[in-house]
Amino acid sequence: MGNGEQGPLLNLPQDGKAHRQKHWGMGLAVLGFILEWMVPSLLHGSTMVTLGLIVTVGMCASGIGYYSRAKGSPATWGVAGFVPFLGFLLFLFLFPLVTGFRKNWASFVVSIVSFGMLLAIIMPNYLNYSRAPISREAKLYLYAIYATASSYKTEHGTFEISDINQFGFDPMGKPIYTLWYAVNGVPTRLNVVDPDRAQGCEGPPAIGKVATSAMGFTAVARGNMDGDSTCDEWSINDAGVLTRTIDDVSN
Repeated sequence: MGNGEQGPLLNLPQDGKAHRQKHWGMGLAVLGFILEWMVPSLLHGSTMVTLGLIVTVGMCASGIGYYSRAKGSPATWGVAGFVPFLGFLLFLFLFPLVTGFRKNWASFVVSIVSFGMLLAIIMPNYLNYSRAPISREAKLYLYAIYATASSYKTEHGTFEISDINQFGFDPMGKPIYTLWYAVNGVPTRLNVVDPDRAQGCEGPPAIGKVATSAMGFTAVARGNMDGDSTCDEWSINDAGVLTRTIDDVSN
């Protein structure tokens, strides 16, 4: 082979930077998308949830922008990522279709319809799933109250108390629900909840009856699961029966 001749070129990516950018962009978008759906169940309080969504949506949008630019399309595709929870799915449906819209207009229409049907199916299920960890908090605290009250009854022969300190119940963590037990026959809150977490549900129960007697009791947990005007309420009695007196999810 002469000095002026070149051998066959290896089959390597012509632009290694774009190749890496494509993979890193898709990875960042997927990570942001997954974290978006986890934020409501991992964080509590409107401020924390909002901040969490801002960060994760930004991750998803940035990843989509990087990926699109690496594929030779405008980075403005990243705008799709700013749609909370659904931006990444929207991008996956639209990007391959819009970039070849003239050849795939029928597929484009079918994909939009399919996307709408998928959205109608997954959103109700997701809302119930994301609220489940919050309602579990009420159950756990009420069962703890039941155990404490049962222990007090065994020692003193009554469920009635005249001072909150007699009860000896100290909830741990940062609960969303306010917890209620009767002291001298008056519904009394057992814990303090940050107003941002309580979201207007710091007051006494609306339906659940908080009461004690020598032989029985009813305690109540009250909180807000979705930031609306309806408060979620659960009660437990001396038999350990747990009852949801107000369902915040369905109201």
